[in-house]
Amino acid sequence: MLRTCSKAFSFFAIFSFCLFPRFAWTQEQTGMRVAVVDLSAPSSIPHGEVAQITDVIRSIVTKNLPPVFDIMTKPIIEALVPSDQRARCFGENCLLELGKILQARYIIGGEIRNLQERAKIGVTIEAYDVKAGKLLCTEPGDAGNLNEVTQLIQSMTEKLVSCFLERTGFQAPTTVPITKGKAVDETPHIVLKPKKVTLPKDWEAKTAILFVQSEPEGATVYLDGERVGTTPFQKLDVPVGTHHLFVEHGELYFPFEWTGRIPVEGLKKQITLEPNFCRLVIRSNPKGAQCKLSGIDIGTTPITIEQQKAGKYTVECTYPHYFPEREDIECAPKKEKDVELVLKESVGSLRIWSEPSGARIYMDGKALGATTEYIIKVDPGLHEIRLELEGYEPYEEQVSVEIGKESKVGGKLAEIYGGIKIVAELGDVGGPKAISDVDVYIDGVLKGKTPLQEKVLAKRHTVKVVYKGLEQQDVVLVPARATITKTFVFKSKELQELEKLKEAKRRLVLLTWGSFGARVGISPNPGFDRWIVGLGVEVQLYYFRTGFMYLIATGKSEGHNAKMGQALFPLEGQYVFDISSIAYLTLHAGYQIGVQTVTAPNLGGNYFSHGPTAGFNLGLAPGVELWFRFFTDLSGITSHTFLFSVVPFSFGVPF
Repeated sequence: MLRTCSKAFSFFAIFSFCLFPRFAWTQEQTGMRVAVVDLSAPSSIPHGEVAQITDVIRSIVTKNLPPVFDIMTKPIIEALVPSDQRARCFGENCLLELGKILQARYIIGGEIRNLQERAKIGVTIEAYDVKAGKLLCTEPGDAGNLNEVTQLIQSMTEKLVSCFLERTGFQAPTTVPITKGKAVDETPHIVLKPKKVTLPKDWEAKTAILFVQSEPEGATVYLDGERVGTTPFQKLDVPVGTHHLFVEHGELYFPFEWTGRIPVEGLKKQITLEPNFCRLVIRSNPKGAQCKLSGIDIGTTPITIEQQKAGKYTVECTYPHYFPEREDIECAPKKEKDVELVLKESVGSLRIWSEPSGARIYMDGKALGATTEYIIKVDPGLHEIRLELEGYEPYEEQVSVEIGKESKVGGKLAEIYGGIKIVAELGDVGGPKAISDVDVYIDGVLKGKTPLQEKVLAKRHTVKVVYKGLEQQDVVLVPARATITKTFVFKSKELQELEKLKEAKRRLVLLTWGSFGARVGISPNPGFDRWIVGLGVEVQLYYFRTGFMYLIATGKSEGHNAKMGQALFPLEGQYVFDISSIAYLTLHAGYQIGVQTVTAPNLGGNYFSHGPTAGFNLGLAPGVELWFRFFTDLSGITSHTFLFSVVPFSFGVPF
């Protein structure tokens, strides 16, 4: 009977294999991955067109290959390899390397290119055995445009599939022949060879792809208790089967946990981590309190913490002169917690005043660095207050301060007087002389004329004296219950000049006597323009002595209109009369020597010129001077010349 059963079982197995060939493959024969990747194409061909052509190839391959082949889906390929790495991948080296990355047994790719010499588009599709590292099939073709390429690619892919099945041990797909007068069935059919094909064991579908994405990103991923990376995360060689996945993102998010089977086609997990934090807002009255959250400093109020881990906490705030305040709170996930602490004063207020105000304040023997009137927060109890102001007796008082209340302390200060005596003298070469017609101002108020003695508060006073438009000023500290004498000395003009001379040590002074200006003159000689216009530069060397300023030497160059030019160097003596503090009159006379250049109908060339000079300068304001000069030329060239000049500035340099 056992033999009969055995024969029956064998017959059933053979019958089943022959009758249902598509279901006769063993588990060893399943899971051979085939990857169809984007064709390589030039940038002139839109990427969308290339992707559409690739989808046609993948569709035909999926339809015509038996179930023993596992066609990788487009999303899986895109998740494993970025588009920039897949683009322009063609040829044996690139496609084999890409197949290893995808962990595919077989890879199908190709190329679209422009055939410029024939004005056509060339297409090539290739199939590679990734494990063996060799080319299985290649199918070339060309078309006139992209529309023709789409039609061409169908027949090319069917031919490639036929070649692929033959090279991998399968029978190529066949079509039902067209019979005249009968319906035509053009649907391709897969006909398997009636034999059992055993695939290599090492190419079983033992591993799969795991892709984990989280919101927010950067979460830590644990697989079967082992840390494997952070999101976005992908692992290409995860064993097919049941696994435990754990994802966490610190203490601000609840962790994600999953246990399940990862199938051969892989697993993609999109995770949104639930927040485990709240928004915490802390305020205080008064503002600016220093706060701690369960013992950790968090700053001064107002405080806003956008993401605080949910849980129970203790908020404690402190502020100078206030009792600390604390509150226990609970912060719930995805909620806002608003905390406001009202602090109570631990001190009292002290208002310190005096009449007059401005007195320096000392409390308990220490200077406060403030003056009356002044309000200060102080600890409760007794305090010693002392007020000091120049010209007044010190004020002392003891005051008691209570919590939360204001106390007032101060009073009218008793005055202390002293005396000040003001004397004025006129310093002269022969010695000082007392003068009695000097106005005296004390703290801006006119008190009389010298000699003057005044009773004033014992403090600092500003004293100013005025004598014939001259004034002097100084600050005098008047002692308590005593008299101080202050003497002001005015110097005579002769003494000022003498001191100036001593200070200058009889130095020579080089002045540029401002000749950078327009000069207008009159020349009465026939043959020349009567008006002379030009610019000049003059350098003068002076020697100062009491009451006088001597011109030792001067050099001058003058450029006039096209009819005459001068380079004259006069030697002159000058005397200066002061008209006011800014105006002056200078008389000068001397002898001038130089060269003149003349251009005229009957007279031209360079001429030696010399003759006496005289004139005056009138200074009206700093930097502005009117200059009148008369020159008689003894050489007879320009006999009489009057020059009138406006000088814009002048300056001097001692040496």
